[in-house]
Amino acid sequence: MKKIIALIIMYMTVVTVQGQIKIDEQGKVIVGPNTITNLDPNGVLSMSVLGWNVDSNYGGSKLAFGDFGRFLNNGWNVFVGEYGDNDSDILWLHGKRGVRLTGDNGNNILMEYGCDESSRVVIRQALHVNCLSILSNDESKSGIVPLGNALSRLMQLSSVSYQYVVPREYSMTPEARASLSAGEGAERTICGTDKERADSARVARLDSIRGAGSVEYGFLTSELEVLFPELVETDGEGNKYVDYVELIPAVVAALKEQQGAIEYLTVRLEECCRQGRQSDNGGGADDGGDTTGAKTGSEATNEVHTTALLHQNVPNPFTMATTIDFYVPQGVAEATLYVFTLNGMLMQTHPIAARGAGSVTVSGSSLSAGMYVYTLVADGQIVDSKRMILTE
Repeated sequence: MKKIIALIIMYMTVVTVQGQIKIDEQGKVIVGPNTITNLDPNGVLSMSVLGWNVDSNYGGSKLAFGDFGRFLNNGWNVFVGEYGDNDSDILWLHGKRGVRLTGDNGNNILMEYGCDESSRVVIRQALHVNCLSILSNDESKSGIVPLGNALSRLMQLSSVSYQYVVPREYSMTPEARASLSAGEGAERTICGTDKERADSARVARLDSIRGAGSVEYGFLTSELEVLFPELVETDGEGNKYVDYVELIPAVVAALKEQQGAIEYLTVRLEECCRQGRQSDNGGGADDGGDTTGAKTGSEATNEVHTTALLHQNVPNPFTMATTIDFYVPQGVAEATLYVFTLNGMLMQTHPIAARGAGSVTVSGSSLSAGMYVYTLVADGQIVDSKRMILTE
């Protein structure tokens, strides 16, 4: 016994002198070179792991788990430590085949990345955030095409409420089940889960995706896949994910189409009312038969914009391009020229910033052959509407 104790004391003395492992008077373990004094003045830590970079306060320390592996063998395996080799003060959590954050007994997955060989960070629990911003640089966008036919597609979606049902037995895809029976390589597709636990682990993963029994609101994914296929993604286990944020541009486009139809019908209604009043007056001035001097709301609006003019496009019909001339008075705060189809679908919007005489050029390549209605709106009131014809 005395010899064993002596050997232990000798070993601790050697490692302490070499500066590899040290246990100080408070019982704290220090691993690595230790020439820094007063590392933990408040006595918070139970153990300190120091890096080998003397020039940066021994920063860059890393603690590996399992077989760390050589860089030649496809890189480092699993470790936690300080990012880089200097005193970066940045936590580095690394898993060569993925990172998984779990709770409870380990099968309750909170978050994971790369565990199914995907490049997605998957959060399996409810996420509460104070602010969410999505990267969206215009200079990174190519092939920009206006989103069309949004209203009719959205109208085909079924808005439903439902209760999420979690199946107790999860039927894996044939590919996933075949990969599990293929051997060691397949085990790593689920972050190293043993084959004996593979089925139960995947059921637990599905359980943790959505809570059972709560009332939810959404769309039927089967319909979204047909109408907006780009917004539905299917993972290797057959779970489907919907990008609801990307639906916002479609909703805005649908609102524009709907507003265009409303404005077009308003124009048609005003034309019908004007023609009706002229017919009642025997084709005379549009005074509505009012001899008292009082003006209707429509007449008052027309009076406000008596100097606003919209001219017929030239040439008309046209093939390559046509020019629409107009005049907007200085007193108008906001003016816009709209182009509609005959069934009221808004095709183009041209905000008018300048006042006085101006023009808008419409390219034939931006529209299909047919007849269109263009409308000048000033301060929310329709000034005039005219028709133009595009030929092939």
